Amino acid sequence: MNSAKVWNEGIKYDTKNLAAIYSKTRNMQKFSRTIKVNCVNTDMIQVDNKNKKFNIVGQYMFD
Repeated sequence: MNSAKVWNEGIKYDTKNLAAIYSKTRNMQKFSRTIKVNCVNTDMIQVDNKNKKFNIVGQYMFD
């Protein structure tokens, strides 16, 4: 697992200040967890194989 891959795509609509972003990653998102082995807490760091995110942002200005 020596390579990480990222794919992003975004769109913005200026009139209404809306934006959407979609991203997909492979071998990039690290996470850790603590497990107990023989009554001893051990921290494990792992890499998530696949991850998908979808974000939508809306903005409104009050006059």
